[in-house]
Amino acid sequence: MVGATRAVFILDFRTPKIHLWSGSYDAPLVPISGQPLLDRLVNACFENGIEDVALLENLSSGISDRFCLQDSTNTLSWHDGHHSDLIERLRDHEGDTLLIWGTPLFDSDVLDGIDTDSGLRGSAWRPNAPTGIYRLSVDVLRNLLHDSHGAASDVPRQTLSTLAVRLSGLEMALPADELNSGSELLDIRDGVDASIAEFRCDKENLLRRLETSVGGYWRKPIAEHMLLCNTRFPPTAFYDRLATRLEGVLTCYPSQQIDIVSVVGAMTSQPPDFIAVGNGVTDLIQALYS
Repeated sequence: MVGATRAVFILDFRTPKIHLWSGSYDAPLVPISGQPLLDRLVNACFENGIEDVALLENLSSGISDRFCLQDSTNTLSWHDGHHSDLIERLRDHEGDTLLIWGTPLFDSDVLDGIDTDSGLRGSAWRPNAPTGIYRLSVDVLRNLLHDSHGAASDVPRQTLSTLAVRLSGLEMALPADELNSGSELLDIRDGVDASIAEFRCDKENLLRRLETSVGGYWRKPIAEHMLLCNTRFPPTAFYDRLATRLEGVLTCYPSQQIDIVSVVGAMTSQPPDFIAVGNGVTDLIQALYS
């Protein structure tokens, strides 16, 4: 009988701390809207119906003093017990395993989009630190652990380093052009990333956060319409048509507003009545206030 899916977080507390106004934090424990990041991610697993959650971390003292673990959450330390015992505990499961490398921000819905034996990379992914989420079948996980353990010495860190290289070869769950603000995994490495994470997680106060933001909107999950630069228009089709009719554009007087908006509306699939065309921002401002 196939077992239920479990989640295993691989955490490294030796990475640089994240410095915020409220203090300095290890990445898994950085507060996001008043809740530790790791707490939020474990809850996302529970919301997805995953009741078996384990944390594999590299501090012999554990994290129980800094993180309020759920009753069903197990903590495995890289320094606890014999190395082979640790590998065996990872192997001893009959269902799929969600191997979560690091603590990339995600919600429960993202987990449903990851097929078996594929993964979703975090924003800071690299071959030797493959932050992301990987859904592994029993056979694939055991083969990865066997190969990694066999290629390294009896040292957990070396085994995990080899495992990282193996994971980097898995297929990704979603192509980059299909990712959106909800499915993209944000690795929180500094205060700016933490600010973006709070922006994502505090949907009820988005307007207040936007009004008090000091900029950097392009890194946040919003559409920014800049006054002097529009990065989303014109579309590629516009440039293609312009290239084929460049001589007429340069030698003929422009059409009237009604003709231009009808063409732009057809190209952008927008109602012409909602489109205004002007010679730059200044022309439009003058038209609005005239």
